[in-house]
Amino acid sequence: MAYIGFTGILLMASYGVLASFKVRSAKYQLFLQGLWALALLMASLFPLALLLKERPAISSLFFWVSSLTGIGLISWGAYEGYRLLYDLWHGSQRQSFQVIAARKIDRSLRHGGDYYLIESAQGMIFEVDYYTYQAVKRALWQTPRLSVCLDYYPKSKIIVELVMD
Repeated sequence: MAYIGFTGILLMASYGVLASFKVRSAKYQLFLQGLWALALLMASLFPLALLLKERPAISSLFFWVSSLTGIGLISWGAYEGYRLLYDLWHGSQRQSFQVIAARKIDRSLRHGGDYYLIESAQGMIFEVDYYTYQAVKRALWQTPRLSVCLDYYPKSKIIVELVMD
């Protein structure tokens, strides 16, 4: 069980590297979402394996920290898996938005890892790839409110297609 937990930690590290790439299609983002959910579920077995190996007393701090960490990771992984399965089951939806801002968030990592957001007038925030960010930013310079039609997955907010009016 500890090996599976350690593999989950390695999957988290690979997720961090793969998420830093600039071009990301909808299939790639769905793959990343699935990788993250799997990594969380697998990493949750690591503290639980430590509990089974050490067999601490229920009154010890190690027991409570390990068990709450394991349960928290299982819950988080199950929630991420639910979001992914919901999006895959129900499919994407198409909706029109007024985009009011495009922002770049710097992570100050050597290999990059910056991510780009667009914000709608309704308050929804979507993560987009670098090239979509550049196109939206150029269009926002011409008009303060940009009307776009988004085809996106509602739970994970992964954009399948963005059409500017």
